[in-house]
Amino acid sequence: RSLEGEQGEERRTWPRREVSFLVRMGEEQVTTDDISGGGLRVATDVSIDIGVEADLTLIHPYTEQSFDVRAKVVRHIQEDGRFAGLGLQFLELDDRVREALLDFSVTGELPTGPVEE
Repeated sequence: RSLEGEQGEERRTWPRREVSFLVRMGEEQVTTDDISGGGLRVATDVSIDIGVEADLTLIHPYTEQSFDVRAKVVRHIQEDGRFAGLGLQFLELDDRVREALLDFSVTGELPTGPVEE
């Protein structure tokens, strides 16, 4: 979630991390541009309607371990006047799962204990 500040600067609930994961989204495979505790941005030329929900599998580039999440398309990304990607918001993440996902984005390791209640 982002908010505009008084000077037009962006204030975010969770900071973005520039990472490049392979993401399986249905039949499509895309690559992340960045990830935060609230969602991720993927580079793709495939336009999916805003509001569509999907199950995603994030695959870490170094460990090849995967992390499954559910997300909703919330934004179409334009670059140089052309469609360049999607902004997706994570759904159904409690704080423990969100923390495990952010740790995974850095370490590539899955949590050793259960993260869901």
